[in-house]
Amino acid sequence: MLPLETVATAKRQFGWALCYTCGYRCSYCGVWKMTYHADTVLDVARWSAAWDRIFDLYGCCKIFISGGEPSTYPGFFDLIADLSRKHRLEICTNLDWDVARLAGIADSRNITVSPTFHPLYADPSAFSDKLARIKDSLRDVRYLLYPGSFDSYLAMRDRLRERQVEIFPIPLRMVTDSKILNDAEELARIEDSFGANSELLNAWKYLTFIDSPRGKLCRSGRDFAMIRPDGHVDRCPQIEGSGLGSIFDPGFRLAAGPSLCESGHCLNPYYLGTVL
Repeated sequence: MLPLETVATAKRQFGWALCYTCGYRCSYCGVWKMTYHADTVLDVARWSAAWDRIFDLYGCCKIFISGGEPSTYPGFFDLIADLSRKHRLEICTNLDWDVARLAGIADSRNITVSPTFHPLYADPSAFSDKLARIKDSLRDVRYLLYPGSFDSYLAMRDRLRERQVEIFPIPLRMVTDSKILNDAEELARIEDSFGANSELLNAWKYLTFIDSPRGKLCRSGRDFAMIRPDGHVDRCPQIEGSGLGSIFDPGFRLAAGPSLCESGHCLNPYYLGTVL
């Protein structure tokens, strides 16, 4: 497994919600209900040309590919095979696909995988077997903690440790309003499971609203941007409409400097490193 560290080798980082389609129907999520982007399927060659232009502007970038479930996107494996020639990719996924397909990608060393286990939809044994098969490509592995399931998480964690794979719990959060459904006792157990991991503890402050990024200087827009399924570029993942234009626009550029955060919460300062 790759070390659990802040990604800092690429000068620019992008989040990319490739699609909002997903084979799961999680009630807390609702992303799969976002039909206004459901029919946005763009040609792989068009995406590749846009990312080639980003490479010409900023060099090798770190691209966090998410969804929905990105593997449901038509041509997904052709797309990541092409992009991995010039960029470093991290796939945020439920792992509901054949992981053997990674081995067929020439530049798979430039691809890491951050899976999340969904206990209501995924079989723990099958999920664990997939993790073991791609252990060298893993970055973060997360367990979506439904209320009352902490002991089940511990059992899976211990089994995976026998296979040299670490898995960390994340609270169950409503996508619509960011409300966390786990109670205070369970949240305390999650935090204790992080030990002395400073990156996880830092992210935890923002995820659970202990701290707020509002008014803090943030590199989003300058060093990071969020790509939507239609190519629209937002400065901040949490604020859709904080626009920088379109990745398909030949004149697209990232912002010249950092700006003050306008959001009351931040869901990903740990691995995006956007909050200063």
